[in-house]
Amino acid sequence: MKRKMKGAIGIGTSSMIMIFVLLAIVTLGILALETAQADYRLAQRVGESIKLFYEADSQAEEQLACRIEEIADDTFIEGEKNTSFEVTYEVPMGEKQKLCVQVEVTKKSGIMEYKKTDWHVENIEEWQLEENGLGFGDIRVQD
Repeated sequence: MKRKMKGAIGIGTSSMIMIFVLLAIVTLGILALETAQADYRLAQRVGESIKLFYEADSQAEEQLACRIEEIADDTFIEGEKNTSFEVTYEVPMGEKQKLCVQVEVTKKSGIMEYKKTDWHVENIEEWQLEENGLGFGDIRVQD
């Protein structure tokens, strides 16, 4: 009695498939870990930026209260019913940004009101494109 071989698929082929599946799982796991770390670093930077904004916002509100109080006493003329003036200043927000504030203060019929006309964040220094910073060596930005 002769035995016939029923194909070449044996233990070797299933082992190879398992090795490829294992490599794919490990590769996806490493990519997922790298993505999670990048997201964590981004969240830390965004959190720091938000913290700096609210600290600057708080300082701007305090400065606004002091400036309105100081300027209002000197600016508003007794007996005048309608008077208005503008207060503009900047509050540093870390090393790279500043909070720009512009407020219009109005006195109508003895009641002082203020309206925020501009309250925004600006970069202190202009952003410069690095020559190979984006990884697109063939692309050039033209003015």
